[in-house]
Amino acid sequence: MARRATSRASSRELLRGEFRLQPVPRRRLAGWVGLCLLLLIPLALLVVGQRIHQGYQAELNHLQAENQHLRDRLAQQTLDLQLGAATERQLLERNAALLAQVERLSAELAFFRRQNQKP
Repeated sequence: MARRATSRASSRELLRGEFRLQPVPRRRLAGWVGLCLLLLIPLALLVVGQRIHQGYQAELNHLQAENQHLRDRLAQQTLDLQLGAATERQLLERNAALLAQVERLSAELAFFRRQNQKP
C-alpha cells in the first residue's frame, strides 16, 4: 500500500487552531488574476459601451423630438404662407374690381355732368 505524503491532523491540533493558511504559489495566483482579468475586462467594456449607447440614444431621442417640432413649425408656416398668398390674391382681385367700378362710375359721372351743362 502507498504511504500518505501528509499526515492527518489530530483533533487536538484542529481544536487549538494552529493551522495556518498556506500561501498560494505565485504561478497559481497569476493564473487566477489572469482569469479574473479575462472575465472583468469584457464586463467593464460592456458596461462602458452600454452607458455610451444610452447617451447616444438620449441625444438621438432629443434630436428626433426637435426635428418633429421643426417639421410641425414648417408645416404651420407653409399653411400661413398659403393663406397669405390666397388672401393677397383675393385682395388684388377685389382691388381690380373696385378700380374697374371707379372707372365706370367716373365715366358715368362725366356723362351726367355733360348732360347737365347742355341746356
